[in-house]
Amino acid sequence: MSEESTEENTLKKYGISFQQKTLYVLATNKSFLAQTLDILDVNYWESESGRWVCKHIIEYFNQYKDVPTLDFFKTKLSSVLIPSLQKAILSELKSIFADVSKATDLNFVKDEFLTFCKNQKLKTAILAS
Repeated sequence: MSEESTEENTLKKYGISFQQKTLYVLATNKSFLAQTLDILDVNYWESESGRWVCKHIIEYFNQYKDVPTLDFFKTKLSSVLIPSLQKAILSELKSIFADVSKATDLNFVKDEFLTFCKNQKLKTAILAS
């Protein structure tokens, strides 16, 4: 797969800040998470730490039908055995829950992310047929 096609299938074009905002919204907004769950793919995130956070948000929601807590992430983080990945995930979580929570454009992020996910699923369905 070329770098260009990979970039088209991820949130890379939106930048790191946008990606963190999407994770924040998914981790804190139960109704939005439920709305996007069927069209959500962890591979949309550019970084391994972003994919890890998304994966655990989905797993938590599937099991408990709610959004995860910081304690949940803290517990799961202790099972990451690669120190550099653990540090990257911790940094990602700090950014998501400390910095992003103050963002004023989260409604835009939700709309844009929902459109992106729908387009990705449509593209996948077309290619599969």
